[in-house]
Amino acid sequence: MALSAEKLAALLERKGIDAIVRVYPDAVFDPTTNKTIQGNAVDYDVKIIPPYKTIEGFKKAELITSGKGWTGIANKDLAFFVLPGLVLIIDGKEWTMTSRTPLSNKGGVLFYLMQIESGD
Repeated sequence: MALSAEKLAALLERKGIDAIVRVYPDAVFDPTTNKTIQGNAVDYDVKIIPPYKTIEGFKKAELITSGKGWTGIANKDLAFFVLPGLVLIIDGKEWTMTSRTPLSNKGGVLFYLMQIESGD
């Protein structure tokens, strides 16, 4: 049984959680202010892996965690590019993707493992 984006998407449909991916397709960089003007947001409903925290290390038997975590999304029928800076809204909380690792087979990218960070 070969792994496919369709099978991963079906698994997330059953076991994943609801999230929103918010993109700004009209975003424009203004070189005079050195800022991005985001424009209107477009939201996409998706299913993702329930996020889990990044464990960074131990200090005097105290577990240290950061405001970072990991989640993932199947590469099936996505209407947006999975790139750093992508905004995810999970349980009403906004997260930003800081990096991603595509998981592939000979047929192409099946899944994106995404490192996310909250503003907290």
